[in-house]
Amino acid sequence: MTRINYFVATIRTQYTYLFHDYNKAVEINNFFDVALPVGGVLSVPFIGLLLDNTSTTFTLSLLVTIATTIGVLGVIPETWAAYANITLFVLYRPLYYTAVS
Repeated sequence: MTRINYFVATIRTQYTYLFHDYNKAVEINNFFDVALPVGGVLSVPFIGLLLDNTSTTFTLSLLVTIATTIGVLGVIPETWAAYANITLFVLYRPLYYTAVS
């Protein structure tokens, strides 16, 4: 949970460091600002279906797989990786909070 909140709070700083380009970091941050609430709202029905129709083991394995992928994408200094990272993150966050509650 701390890792999720840290990412949300420091996304612009992380991408400024990773890309050495403040303007690119702002562009990515602006995408994140829109994607986070939209992704959360759109993913909730699918998260419900997933949790209702799969085992706990599958759900936890999925969480670990997505978290690992987010971690790997987060250190690749490419724009496509940043957008893929954010897209996965905004889908992962509501799944994580729902699964662990």
